[in-house]
Amino acid sequence: MDAPSGFGDRLARNFGLADAPSLATPSAEQPRFAVMRIARPIEAGPLKLELPREDKILVLLFLVDLDRLEMRRTGHVASAQPCAGGSIGIFDLADGASFSIQGQLDCLVFAIAHHAMRGLADRIARLHAHRPSSLHLHCPLGCLDPTVEQIGLAVLPLLHSPERMAPAFLDHIGLALITHIIAAYGRTGPDH
Repeated sequence: MDAPSGFGDRLARNFGLADAPSLATPSAEQPRFAVMRIARPIEAGPLKLELPREDKILVLLFLVDLDRLEMRRTGHVASAQPCAGGSIGIFDLADGASFSIQGQLDCLVFAIAHHAMRGLADRIARLHAHRPSSLHLHCPLGCLDPTVEQIGLAVLPLLHSPERMAPAFLDHIGLALITHIIAAYGRTGPDH
């Protein structure tokens, strides 16, 4: 159940790694949901990272304290701070992303396809008799999130022994994570 080459391989290379343990939901095209572990020692030095435009949202769960993560948007620093173990960052790759990382990086990267996030947000809106609308995520960098941390801890052992995982398990994990992200950090607005 390793993530198909493509996004997972590109992401690992962007972080200066040849590969990284990963899992993805089965899909004929791109996976709806994938998770990978990025572990980069402090000895590797600072890292400047440019992620291209992708139809994905990344949720990073920091497993250990990170000295500093700086995110740039349109050439300007959007946020810069240390990130504690157990904290998260949510990044929409619709416009790409640029990061500078200082310190040991050990995190889980959850990649969620935009269509999976929008589809679930629309279903939730219909359940509450609301008209589907656009979804905007707002999460301060370094926000402690025990729910995402527990989801990450449930997935972590499976990255190194995916044969132990039932095929539908990752779909359920993805659904739980996406539902939590929408409920905790989603803000809706009218469609344009």
